[in-house]
Amino acid sequence: MHYGAIACVGCKGFFRRALMKADQLECQAHGNCPISVDQRTSCRSCRFQKCLYAGMKPEGTFLLHQKNNIRNINKLFI
Repeated sequence: MHYGAIACVGCKGFFRRALMKADQLECQAHGNCPISVDQRTSCRSCRFQKCLYAGMKPEGTFLLHQKNNIRNINKLFI
């Protein structure tokens, strides 16, 4: 489970990176690109949309970062 959805590690990393550039992602085929294991790198915009459709939540990346910060702070004071 990654960011609220069942996803592979590759899609987890892609989703995290794509969030930083989400406003720059644009599909040349008007959002109709087939995204599969073999063709997942052909269109970043459609792959990002498929991640969202699968249930990946952008706020999950922030929560994970925040959780790690809390752990690090706890280590300092314990």
